[in-house]
Amino acid sequence: MDGLNIVVIHRWDDDLAAYDRHIDHGGHRVHYIVSPDGKKGISPYLPACAEVVEIEDLGRVEEVEAAYGRIARAVASKGGQIDKIIALSEFDLLTAGHLRSRFGVPGMGLDAVLAFRDKVIMKARVAAAGVRVPRYSAIRDVEDLRDLAASIGYPLILKPRKGAASRGVLRIDGPEELEAAARGCDLADHECEEFIEGPILHADGLRHRGATVFRAISRYVNTCLAYAQGEPLGSVTEEDPAVCAALGALAERSLDALGLDDGVFHLEMILSDRGEPSFLEVGARVGGGELPVVVNDVFGVDLVGASLQIEMGTFRASDLPDRRGIGGWMLIPEPREVPCRVVSAGSIMGQLPTLYREVVPAVGEVLDGHGGYSKIPGRFCFRGDSARAIRRDMEEALRRYRPTYEPLTA
Repeated sequence: MDGLNIVVIHRWDDDLAAYDRHIDHGGHRVHYIVSPDGKKGISPYLPACAEVVEIEDLGRVEEVEAAYGRIARAVASKGGQIDKIIALSEFDLLTAGHLRSRFGVPGMGLDAVLAFRDKVIMKARVAAAGVRVPRYSAIRDVEDLRDLAASIGYPLILKPRKGAASRGVLRIDGPEELEAAARGCDLADHECEEFIEGPILHADGLRHRGATVFRAISRYVNTCLAYAQGEPLGSVTEEDPAVCAALGALAERSLDALGLDDGVFHLEMILSDRGEPSFLEVGARVGGGELPVVVNDVFGVDLVGASLQIEMGTFRASDLPDRRGIGGWMLIPEPREVPCRVVSAGSIMGQLPTLYREVVPAVGEVLDGHGGYSKIPGRFCFRGDSARAIRRDMEEALRRYRPTYEPLTA
């Protein structure tokens, strides 16, 4: 049979992935394992899909594996084999790595993926390459946590080893909070590290044949942890050449240490009060929020599309534009009292010089507390001549944009 047999694991309900623009669904047989939301996301080109298997929860690895097995057997009955497994969401990377290793499919196997998901493995490999990392330890129980606190002091940051999107992350400021954290969660399979005071930045880009072919460095406005606790989150392109050079060098050494030769990355770093950069963590995936939208609009680089092209072997670094710019994005978190219904969410487009895109909910839309970075009260994109101008407009946007809600009654 001509063409490839490709399995895509997909959970997004929007068109960010746009697989049909980067994978020839006529020349290849593209099989999808999707969540209900994911099926909505591929609905424009459902007729072109070889097969679509819907699973209520893609986190149930055994169900995904069973669906994959049915697809693989059907392909084998026609004399073929699965050639590629593609997963873009951070929540599906481990599943895809498991399937590649279990069934001998080319690509990042489970061990390679773990280097970008397991924070202990990740930090150990990066530190071994001479990159500065926070003092940290694997945590199995409360005694491990107490030992680390006695060794390095407070504050501490406790994280699930394979967690994502700051889910389950806790800041521990003293012994009482430590004991409360131990009572409130199963500490097995956690990581804990020292808290470093300073701004957090992120590097986003593409690696191809062992080289970084695109990289943009941005500075967070607030933090992902603060967002999970109800504060707005955003970031703005970093303008300081010295900071960009130092963090770019850290990113290069980290990615080399972790063996990312081909693909997309989102790497987070922190600058201490002495100006020393430290590695925090990295994902072999596109950054969240409106980041891929802003990178595409400001730099002309489609991170999602390019990562698919790299996977398919059609990527050409020479096609990347050499464009400079300053951009930013901001997310408004869901209110604490959920579920709720949106009563008002007026537009602020045209009111701020650097604001060029907004996504706000419709009146009557329900917010259920599970919106993440997408189904939320507001998403805003900015671009301008300076980071200072964008930050000013972000602050003004927070003053002007005041959505209102009402409780959702039974």
